[in-house]
Amino acid sequence: MSQSMQAARNSHAPHSTNEPTYDVDDVVGAFDDPACRQVLEATSDEARSAKEIAESADLALSTTYRKLDQLSDAGLLEEGLRIRRSGNHTAEYAARLDEFVLTVSPEDGVQLRTADRNTVGSVSAL
Repeated sequence: MSQSMQAARNSHAPHSTNEPTYDVDDVVGAFDDPACRQVLEATSDEARSAKEIAESADLALSTTYRKLDQLSDAGLLEEGLRIRRSGNHTAEYAARLDEFVLTVSPEDGVQLRTADRNTVGSVSAL
């Protein structure tokens, strides 16, 4: 039997609605950063601890924590807690996004559309 079990992940949804919203600048900034993209790739298939992410993405642990904060603030990661019998609980992170689409048109300006693992979110135009 495994010595750890996964706790339910926390949602990053705003308080007023169940539909997540994203800031275009935060999301685009995160996707523009190669280290952030590596963290998202490392967390796309399963929740991982910061140490596991750092090893998978070949990043320094300090860089990994900065990118985890940036991605969490942008709403692109959800944080959970890996419960261990030993009492050494570990934070774990999982990507929230399945799809990210940015469109630019004269009529609507810049629009961001995302598909979360659990729901669809949107951002108003810039």
